[in-house]
Amino acid sequence: MQFDESALAKLLKTRFSGEEDKAAPVEQQPPESETASAEDQAEAAEPTAEQTEPRAESPEEVLSETEEEEESLGVRKRIDKLTRQKKEAMERAEALERELNDAKAKLEQTADRPVAVANQSDPFSDVWDVTKLNDEWTKARNLKRWCEDNIDGCEVDGKEYSAEDVKQIRRRVEDAIDLHIPNRARFLQSYQQIKPVAEQLYPWWKDRSSAEYTAAQQVLRQLPQISQLPEYQVLIGDFIEGRRLRLERESAKGKPSLPRVPAKAPSQPGKPTAAPVKKDAAQAQLQAAKSQFRRSGSTTELAQVLKRML
Repeated sequence: MQFDESALAKLLKTRFSGEEDKAAPVEQQPPESETASAEDQAEAAEPTAEQTEPRAESPEEVLSETEEEEESLGVRKRIDKLTRQKKEAMERAEALERELNDAKAKLEQTADRPVAVANQSDPFSDVWDVTKLNDEWTKARNLKRWCEDNIDGCEVDGKEYSAEDVKQIRRRVEDAIDLHIPNRARFLQSYQQIKPVAEQLYPWWKDRSSAEYTAAQQVLRQLPQISQLPEYQVLIGDFIEGRRLRLERESAKGKPSLPRVPAKAPSQPGKPTAAPVKKDAAQAQLQAAKSQFRRSGSTTELAQVLKRML
């Protein structure tokens, strides 16, 4: 076999001298790891069948979720019930507090008012509020119109009212509208003007716990007719103040105060009853003065009563 020397030299040079890589560079391929990573990213980007289809829940999981929902619903119901009960309790407490305050206000309004005294000359002596007096005037006016509409008599709730009965009712109503209510309105006007002056002179009128206020109530119970005078608070204050000064003078001079009338002892069985004791002259005069004041109601007779009480 004949070899071409030039071809042989070229073969040796390229095969065994290491110059083959330099002479003919080989095309580089991407690493296997990078190729696999790209393929993984492509697979992650595309949803799999497991990801696209919902996973079926087991019966145990479904039962657990149902129990949790029922428990949460029960808790909410209990919370709503407690909230509703608390709201109702607060509303009841507020209503009771309003009623208590109203009762206190009414009690304070009526505490200073003396006991009503039956007086034919002033049938509205128990009215101490202008608003209530206006209501009484409205009732009287409506009753007068009723009398005008039933002048021949009528029947109301099974009771017969003759023409004469209606006539008498109308006369009393006219007296109330024309005489008694206007007089009471003037009395209340004077009373409202004098009351602040009396409370300024004798502040204990506003202190129900004071001894003077208790004494004033005792005077009102003994002489209820005094409340028919608009200045009765000043008169009672003068009486209590005068009695206090008298007791102070007697205490300073060492003189004993007037003895109190002892309470009547209960009767003992088997013992003879004692003969009745004659009234003292001063007590008789006091009772006579009270009777005179009840009949007349004048300030002069009242002064006599207070003088004898001192």
